[in-house]
Amino acid sequence: GVDVSEPTCKCPSGSEPRNSTHCQWCEAGTYEKGGVCTECSVDTYQASRGSSGCTACPLGYTTELESGSTACIDTSSTTIQPVSGLSTTVLAVIAAIAALVLVAGVVVVVFCVIRSKNHSRAKIGNSKVSPAPPGDAGQINQGYVSSRANIQQA
Repeated sequence: GVDVSEPTCKCPSGSEPRNSTHCQWCEAGTYEKGGVCTECSVDTYQASRGSSGCTACPLGYTTELESGSTACIDTSSTTIQPVSGLSTTVLAVIAAIAALVLVAGVVVVVFCVIRSKNHSRAKIGNSKVSPAPPGDAGQINQGYVSSRANIQQA
């Protein structure tokens, strides 16, 4: 018997098979691992193609949580900038004033509700003086008094 299977290609370190007869070099940012090109992990890099490993970023450098990097970035150049606009002190003062206004509003609402309840109870109470026509103010209305007595007896 004649062996008709295709010949297998053994690729050099830093490359992977493209097909059964050709190899391709691993690109920058990747390395060859077990015959397959793989991205460098976070905080490691590979600047050149055809590599069999990645290099860790030196202290003070990062890949900014990216894998497959070709370089590291100096962390001192990626400082967080403060939000422009109002300062922290001004924001604290505004928050304090807003809290005071809210508390004052709640106090006013509670006061009005209590006053409203007390005012409505005074109208419903057992007053024997009914509204009278002008000139008769403050006189006892006998019809009102007897009607209240009938309601209370029932």
